[in-house]
Amino acid sequence: MLYQDTRGGPLVDFPTTLLKGIPENGGLYIPEKWPVFTENQKRRILRMRRYTDVAYAVLAPYVDEETRRVLKRLLKRAYTRKKFGSAIVPVKKLDQELFLLKVSQGPTWAFKDMALQLLGELLDFWLEKKDRYLNIIVATSGDTGSAAIEALRGKKRISIIVLSPSQGNMSEAQMRQMYGVHDKKVFNIIIEGDFDDAQDILKAIMRDDAFKNEYMLGLVNSINWSRIIAQTAYFVWAWSRIAKGPDDPIIFSVPSGNFGDAHGAFGAKMMGIPIEHIIVATNENDVLDRFFKTGRYDARVNEPLAMTDSPSMNIKVASNFERLLAEAFRRNGKMVAHLMSHMGAGANGWFDISALPEFGYFAKMGFLSDSCSDAQTREAINVAYGRYGVVIDPHTAVALRAAWKYPKVGTPIAIVETALWEKFPATIKESLGFMPPLSSKYRTLMRRKKRFVRMEADVEAVKGFIAEKFKKAA
Repeated sequence: MLYQDTRGGPLVDFPTTLLKGIPENGGLYIPEKWPVFTENQKRRILRMRRYTDVAYAVLAPYVDEETRRVLKRLLKRAYTRKKFGSAIVPVKKLDQELFLLKVSQGPTWAFKDMALQLLGELLDFWLEKKDRYLNIIVATSGDTGSAAIEALRGKKRISIIVLSPSQGNMSEAQMRQMYGVHDKKVFNIIIEGDFDDAQDILKAIMRDDAFKNEYMLGLVNSINWSRIIAQTAYFVWAWSRIAKGPDDPIIFSVPSGNFGDAHGAFGAKMMGIPIEHIIVATNENDVLDRFFKTGRYDARVNEPLAMTDSPSMNIKVASNFERLLAEAFRRNGKMVAHLMSHMGAGANGWFDISALPEFGYFAKMGFLSDSCSDAQTREAINVAYGRYGVVIDPHTAVALRAAWKYPKVGTPIAIVETALWEKFPATIKESLGFMPPLSSKYRTLMRRKKRFVRMEADVEAVKGFIAEKFKKAA
């Protein structure tokens, strides 16, 4: 399997996508072609009982031969009972045709653990093999930072810098999971601004090829392709736990911020899993919902970011959406580059393809969308507790509410969990009118001391920090 980039660069192999993160032209890596399961392969997946077996079936076609030889071992290291409990990704039935995909059972209580634990193992393998070191830089709106730290700390060839926004409404639990890690190879920087400011800094640094190579920088954000395929695995797993036969359809409702998780679902569909619809569920930062309904992708650059109860979705520009855009335009790199040029720093922040035939691609592929307010999110949390007896976090509630709006009699709908509710106790208490019992893990977390540095939203300032903390490549 080789990879092209969304803006038309040269083909590269899997290890390059893993270690490089993104191409120099600012695009994103996508597979040259999608591997498709045969009917017999889907039948075998339906019979599998271990998550790691399904994950191997999904990931094996995407990786190179050397990675494939060790992939089963890396999967077993990533998904252990110690990290994820006895049931890796349980699927909970809520109602006759409604299911909850519980992907937040990992060490930082968020779905990001599923991809990042594997990514840590993949990086460790390839850095050892190539005798290289890597300084990972991460932008986070809430959960990616802590999941990346947990997955990468202790890896002898990896250090990590996490850029988090001062404006983002992160919960205290999210902050302590990041800022409460005191490790000489972990650095937390609070950027004065919102998530898009932090992500723009990351992208600008990674586009500077000379600086990136000089300081051995890499990425583990969802714009790294390995994150996407690791997430595709649990969509295939969920289908295999619910379906009875290889042609049984399913619908996924996905809480959506940077569009990585929803693109993971799209990957499962492209591999032949009969996904009828992918519901893209957003909060008041609804750039994706507006696009799917109107064809206009508008970051509303002159308006402030909405500080919602679902902070991991508090973004204006969904970076992974570029991958889907490339599919709609049949891998036309020049067209994708032209459209995305409207989204860079200093650009107008919007484009409109509603009049183009390519806009029909999204409906053809089964995409639906919805957005909701904080009041509606809290109502969904309350109703979920009364109706199903479960306590869900605000992001998951956004997806649940979207699923209620798109009932499809006869087709099961799986809601993709974002995080455990304990990461957002204040919102849960306000939604339910009482505080469910908090775990001992939560109380221990709240005793962590926070440590970080603050910086203006300035690329050169962050580069200076990197130059100060990290050695140059030999």
